[in-house]
Amino acid sequence: MQEGMRYFHGEQLQCSIGIAISLVSAGIALFFLFQHKPALYKGMAYVFLILSGFLLIICVAVVLRTPHDIQRVSGYVEHDTEKIVTHEVPRMEKVMRNFTIIKIVEVCLIIIGFALFILSPRSTLWKGIGLGLCIQAAVLLAFDIVAARRGSTYVEYLHTMTHSETRTK
Repeated sequence: MQEGMRYFHGEQLQCSIGIAISLVSAGIALFFLFQHKPALYKGMAYVFLILSGFLLIICVAVVLRTPHDIQRVSGYVEHDTEKIVTHEVPRMEKVMRNFTIIKIVEVCLIIIGFALFILSPRSTLWKGIGLGLCIQAAVLLAFDIVAARRGSTYVEYLHTMTHSETRTK
């Protein structure tokens, strides 16, 4: 079960870092909004606020949910290993499918942001929105690549655990 705990503790650590990143991004956004900066900075600020708000909500939820997840999966391991197959594996496979979709959306946001930045006139709100999308979506993509890699390792562990359980019966 150590591999499972590594997954959950990694998830909690990464989301704690994500909360810090969200707060810093929001702080930068507020600074840009209230310092009478050019429209470029205001465009970046709007994107920073929105995307860092999403990251903050997700990360807080994960940090708060993780102790329950640890307890739930530990209970499966100790008392009802069949639930690993019927509950945890399907849950994690859905999480992994969602990561694939999310990463595609983030790449699309980077492309859209790059296009807005390149195609917009100098120092305009739209150029700022484009730059903000590129920066924030790249941060989110990196964040999700790390999380998906950790999730993939956990799913592999669950599969080996369920296969070894089947062989011992």
